[in-house]
Amino acid sequence: MAEVQRIAGELGFARKGFDEAGIDPAGNIIVTSGDRKVVVRSDGSRDYMLETVNLDNRQAISVAKARQIAEDTVRGLNLGQDLKVDTIRVGHTAGGTNAGSGQFDKGHPTDVGVFFRPVIDGLSNVNHDHGNLMVSVDNDGTVTSLRDTTRPIADIRKIDAFSGPKLPRQKGGDITKLLHDGIKGRYGRAKVTLLSDTVSVGYDFSGKTGNLVAQALFDIDFGHNMHKQAQIRVPVTAA
Repeated sequence: MAEVQRIAGELGFARKGFDEAGIDPAGNIIVTSGDRKVVVRSDGSRDYMLETVNLDNRQAISVAKARQIAEDTVRGLNLGQDLKVDTIRVGHTAGGTNAGSGQFDKGHPTDVGVFFRPVIDGLSNVNHDHGNLMVSVDNDGTVTSLRDTTRPIADIRKIDAFSGPKLPRQKGGDITKLLHDGIKGRYGRAKVTLLSDTVSVGYDFSGKTGNLVAQALFDIDFGHNMHKQAQIRVPVTAA
């Protein structure tokens, strides 16, 4: 919790909120500071809820400006790892008016979410829900929330013995072959086709350690115009 408290302090939370933290029925730790809230979830992820998105400002912030604000915020938090922008999400809203006119209000952009991934020796991670950071910026240029699933990163090359799981060595360095071997036999006689534009190599943070893996989607053709897609993730180890 010390690191969560440090980050919260950088974001304007008062120390008193941590002295009075509570736990909800799901095992999540809840910290409040005025209208702000930190939720430390049972899976270790942290949500910093800072401000309410200003829905009345319909003048969309530029993606470039929102990105700069998000990058400056991340830089100021000193998280101790290299985080790079991966994707940008623009939020929209639409619906009825507050007066209940019976007509739908015209939709408009509300905020920009900037999604960061860690980069370790030139490689990123393959997860969408582990090891990343999302910063949301509304049209006022206000950072409204952060969702932090980053993991501490240690250089195991400086450690005499690695205590993580030992993965079986695999012959050859052909990533395509590793992926095909990983799906072999899973779908009987169905035709499987690797979707080559989905192949990625990176770290898998879904477990207790960050292991190097290859990941891709396959199209599974069962015949009679029946298809599904399957994601395959296999360990990549030295030959």
